[in-house]
Parts: sequence; C-alpha cells; structure tokens
Amino acid sequence: MRAHPWASASVLLLGATGLVFAIEGASQGSSLYRLAAAGVGLVCLLPLCVALVFSEAFFFRSKHLALACACAFLAFALAEVGVRFFGSRNFQAPEMVYDDALGHRFIGGKGEPDALGFRNRDVPRRADVVCLGDSQTWGFDVERTDSWPHLLAASTGRVVYNMGIGGYGPLQYMTLTESALALEPSVLLIGFYVENDVINAHSLAGLDRYAELRDPALVYAQNPSAYHLNVKAPPNWAMAVVEGLMGHSRIAWRAMYQIKQRMRVNRQLADLYWKEPHAPRYEHERLSTYFKPEYSASLMDLDLPYVRDGLRISEIALRRIAEPCKQRQVRVALLLIPTKETCYYELCQLRKEPAPPGLERVAGLEEALRAQILRIASDLEWPVVDPRADLVAALAADQPLWPASVDSHYMRAGYAVMVACLRRELANVLAGDSSR
Repeated sequence: MRAHPWASASVLLLGATGLVFAIEGASQGSSLYRLAAAGVGLVCLLPLCVALVFSEAFFFRSKHLALACACAFLAFALAEVGVRFFGSRNFQAPEMVYDDALGHRFIGGKGEPDALGFRNRDVPRRADVVCLGDSQTWGFDVERTDSWPHLLAASTGRVVYNMGIGGYGPLQYMTLTESALALEPSVLLIGFYVENDVINAHSLAGLDRYAELRDPALVYAQNPSAYHLNVKAPPNWAMAVVEGLMGHSRIAWRAMYQIKQRMRVNRQLADLYWKEPHAPRYEHERLSTYFKPEYSASLMDLDLPYVRDGLRISEIALRRIAEPCKQRQVRVALLLIPTKETCYYELCQLRKEPAPPGLERVAGLEEALRAQILRIASDLEWPVVDPRADLVAALAADQPLWPASVDSHYMRAGYAVMVACLRRELANVLAGDSSR
C-alpha cells in the first residue's frame, strides 16, 4: 500500500467514513434507518476490504479503477443533465411549503405536482370530476397512475382532477372547494378517510384562519401543519448524506423513491419497515400484515374531547362545502375509505378466526364514527360509497390490498377495488351531464 500513497489514502478515508456511518447509525433512528446506515457504511468500507484482501492486484489496477470511476461519474453527470433538461417531472422531488390556510401545500410545477401543486399530469381547462382527499387520495408511495382518482379516470373516460394531499382533512377540503369549482366539475368527490380526517379537522383549527371554529374549552396545536413534521432532521449521519444526495440529484431521488416503493411491499422487510413495537400481526401467506390499533383508536374514539371536536368541525366544514356546490348545481359524493384494521377484523369474522388484539375495538370505534359521517351526508343528501364490503371480499379471495408492514396506505389493488365500487354505486352521478 505504501507504493500507492494517493490510492491508499483515498481507500482508507472512505473506509473510515463508512465505519463512522455504521457506528453512529447503529443507535440512531428506527430499525430501518439503522439498517440503511449499516448499508451505507458497508458500501464505503467495501473498497478497503477488497484492498486488504487483494492488495497487489487491487493497487496494480488502481489506475484502471480510477479511470472506470471517472467514466462512471461522467456518465452519471451527463444523465443528470439530460434528466434536468429533458426528463419528466417524476425525476424531481416535490417541495412542500407552509400555507396559512391549508397548513401545507406543494409548490406548483416542481416535481410531480402540476402547476397548481396537485398530483396530476397537467391542469385541465375543466374537469368532469374533482377529487378532494388526503394521502389516500394522493396515492402515498404508489405511482400517480395507481392512485384511485387516476384509475377512476382511466376506467370511465372522464376528466378526473386529483386535489388530494397527504395530511389534509375537512377544513382543507372546505378551503379548496372554490378552486375545485373553478374547474366546472359535474361532481365533487370527497375521499373521506375515516381514521384521521376527523382528527385532522381538530388539528388544523390551530391555524389563525380557523380561530372562529375553536372550542374555548380546548387547547389547539400552534403548528398543526405537516410541513413542520416534514422538515425534521435526518435520523443519522448516513441518512443525512443520502438525503443530501437526493436533494441535489434527480436521478438519485427517483432511484430512492423506487427503492422505497419496493421495500414498502416487500414481505421479508415488513419487520423493519414502519413496524411499531409490539404491533399485532395477521399471519397468512399472502395477506400477512401488521397493525397499529392503539394509534388508530386514539384518532377515532368519540369519548375523547378532541375527536368529538374534530367531528363538530368536520360537520361545519362539510356543510360549508355543500352551499356553493348546491348553488352551482355540482353534485357532491363521499367515498368513505375504511381502515386496514376494520377490514381485517371483518375478514376474521368472515373466516371465523380470532382477530389480532385491538382490532375489535378499532372496528367498533370506526363504526360509531362512520355512523356520524353518514348522518351528516344524509342531512346534506350526499350519496356515500362505502367500499368496505368489497375490500373484505377481495381479502377473502387472498388479494393483498395493503403492504405487509404497519403502513395503512392502500396499494394499487386496494384503490382498484374502490374504483370498481365507485363505478357501481355512482354510475348515474359519474355519468355527468352529457350536454356540458
């Protein structure tokens, strides 16, 4: 190694960096982030290990290796330039910013979001259907073409515009109604996620914009926006380097996004990816998954004052949505999106097998909350589509609809079931006015 001082110094420095990443990351963050730190560390250590085992051969070819690395770097740089000038928006990370009315939003035209900041290929002059919702409507960790609004457009031939963003709830839907109506839709379709839409209404009331909706007896969060959660520091040094690379390289960001999508649905990694301590599990060859019943229950228990407050604010928001829609003769419908926990509980009931701990309580709380949403929709004369029975039937047919981890966001198959239910239950509504 002494005969090759520059190569040796580079290999030693890279190896030391990898060792630091692995050691520091071993105790920082969740199991998944620790594993990622170990992986980054091993990649950095690999050249040193090879040099120690094959020292003469390694350093004899060091010039060739340096040339190969330089060529690879040049090819990567050229590809990066090509992607920036000619690539699609999918190769750029979306950028979230704070908004005093919505809490958070995406910058229009940066990354996947369209000019208005929503997840569509472009902004149409008008849309037949506009969809409001949260991450279940955005399509968290699935491709845009796998989200339920896109599947609805593809299967009906209608122009469907997706205005769903993760972390949104009834107050954001209310605020966005005027923008939605500006697209002159025939139908406003609200993807109401039973688990957290109600509690999100309570949380967002912490913004000054909604101070008049607050209950004086309750305390509201000063920073209720997901934007503040989105800017948290990386869990360890290795992930800080990875996030820095993703922030400056569109190719790296897209590659990591694809890796994350595949990790999310990989059943062998379920124990590492978003698994909470002591999370109950449903054991099945194709349907195995983890649950978060305590967390879900805390968002839907109407005995809790902040959940009751969220329901009160949700009702106000939904009624305020109804007024301008009625004036413009736009039909409103609710897609009532159920939780993974409730669907699996009903699957266990159907199969006459014991349900994992906590699921029965979640199902009961969700049923009580769903009844209140149905009451509001009935008062407003809104049709409601509840795809729960269809989702349970798909599970009973051994069709996986959620990842094997504790993640409660649907996969493409789950969204496809919802769309089939929407088309069946809302055939007349979705047909629209052919004269328009």
